[in-house]
Amino acid sequence: MLQTHAMEDYALMGHLGRYADARLGRPLAGCWPCGSEPADTHGSCHQVAIDVIGQALGLRTPSSGWNKGSGRCRLPRASPSTKIRRRGSEENRMSKKIDVAALKPVIGTMYPPPYDEPCLARSRTKLGDAAGLTQFGVNLLRLPPGAWSSQRHWQTASDEFVYVLAGEVTLVTDSGAEVLRSGDCAGFKAGDPNGHCLQNQSGGEAIILEIGTRVPGDSAHYSEADMFAPPDGKPAMYIRKDSTPYFNLKRRASN
Repeated sequence: MLQTHAMEDYALMGHLGRYADARLGRPLAGCWPCGSEPADTHGSCHQVAIDVIGQALGLRTPSSGWNKGSGRCRLPRASPSTKIRRRGSEENRMSKKIDVAALKPVIGTMYPPPYDEPCLARSRTKLGDAAGLTQFGVNLLRLPPGAWSSQRHWQTASDEFVYVLAGEVTLVTDSGAEVLRSGDCAGFKAGDPNGHCLQNQSGGEAIILEIGTRVPGDSAHYSEADMFAPPDGKPAMYIRKDSTPYFNLKRRASN
C-alpha cells in the first residue's frame, strides 16, 4: 500500500492508490499526485487528481476535499451497498483469469488419411484464443499414450516453443529421438528445416504447453508425409508435394 497521508475511509481510496502506482511507479511519502515533498504544501495537486478521478467515476468531489491543516482528505463517504457495487464492477473489468475447465478442447486433426492416424486422439485447448491474443498462440496440448502432437514438420515464418507440464514425450527431429519430461522444454526457430513432432511413447498422459507466433503468409513443410500447408490455406489447407490439393478435408477424431 502507498505510504501516503492519513486518510479517512472513502469510496475513492483504492482508485487513488492505483492512480498513484500507475503514474509514479513507486511508494511515496510525499504528495502522491506529483511526488514532491513536503506533501502539506500540495493541496492543489491532491484536489486536481481527486476531481479528475471523481469525474471519471461519475462521483461528486468537494472543492475543498484536501485539508492542509489536518492532512486528511474529506471526500464524501459512500454507503456500504455503493461500495460493494463499485468493487464488484471493478473486479469484473479487471478480471483476466481464464476458466480453462470451461473451454472446449479441439480433439483430432484435419490431416488427410493416412497421416491423421497418430493424431486422432490429441486434444488442444486454445488458451491464447480465449485471451483474445492475435500475435501468438498458446495451446494446452494433451497426448494420451500413443498420440502424436503432429506429423513431423517445420514452419517457414513462425517460431514454436513447447514446455512439458506433466508426463513425458519423445521429441523426434532430424537428429533422432530424445525424451522430454516434466519441466523440459524445446524451441523451434522459423525457417529451420529440421522437422519436429512430439510423440507420447509412454504409458501415461502427457500435458504440454505450446506457444507459437502467428505470422501472415506462414507455411509448413512436412518431413515424411506427402503434405504441405500453403500460405493462407490456398488452394487448400493441405496439398501434396506435387501441388495437388487434398479436397473434402474434415476433422477426424478417435471415438
